[in-house]
Amino acid sequence: MMESLLSLKDHINRDEIEFRVDTEIDWSFVESFVDAFKPMAKYTKQLQIEQYIIGDFYRDWLICEVKLKRMTGNAFAAKLLESMEKRKEILMDNVAFLAGIYLDPRFNRRKVQCTKEKDLYKLAEVILAVPSSQVSVERGFSALSTILTKQRSRLSSNTINDLLMIKLNNILLEKVNF
Repeated sequence: MMESLLSLKDHINRDEIEFRVDTEIDWSFVESFVDAFKPMAKYTKQLQIEQYIIGDFYRDWLICEVKLKRMTGNAFAAKLLESMEKRKEILMDNVAFLAGIYLDPRFNRRKVQCTKEKDLYKLAEVILAVPSSQVSVERGFSALSTILTKQRSRLSSNTINDLLMIKLNNILLEKVNF
């Protein structure tokens, strides 16, 4: 909404407009707000990606922190950064989050080879497959609601599973030549 307002800045400031709103807009406030929240908005949208794992989330978190740190003099960016740092302390106390980061090769500074230890490798497979958001679960329930209707109430569980698998993986099916 603020970006839309900012995009109309030139139009709003024109003197030849017949209908004028009798308020002053602090454009520096609007610009600071939009600049500070732009990285947050971008990475919040990233959370809606289907295969977005904990390592992806942490990578985007760090990028967002860097972008906010570079916005010196922006009060909104400073407050966002302060909130992110407090939240990061909580995240770093979460064992599952730390395991996801530790086992992700992008953040594993010790370069532990998970493939040599069978149990550790199985654990890494599970943790790295866990999505960092519930988007895929929500899409699954949404797809199920379109499959399981009053007219289809007598479908077997196998048929429902098959239809759901097709519905949720239609991108893969588009690439297959039948």
